[in-house]
Amino acid sequence: MELDPQQGEWLFLFGKSLGRIRRVESFTEIPAEEEIKALEKAVEMTNNPSFIIFLAQAYRELSFRVYSAHKHDLALFREKLEMMNIRSLKLYK
Repeated sequence: MELDPQQGEWLFLFGKSLGRIRRVESFTEIPAEEEIKALEKAVEMTNNPSFIIFLAQAYRELSFRVYSAHKHDLALFREKLEMMNIRSLKLYK
């Protein structure tokens, strides 16, 4: 990424790798902002349909993990969860 920051593929692979590491280390951990941002930037730079689907899945997973971690007190997270689900749906379309 440092050698060629204009290649969205590197950002995609970086974000995807962060997700894989996260799932191996702690399957139920909430995706980090860095992971989502890398995927967002890759989609922005390339508009690659495969990257878009992967980003939609990442938002869906993020929403599920936040819900699972806070399902007993969703008042603080309801709006954010709704935004993540809407974003995921738009990407799938």
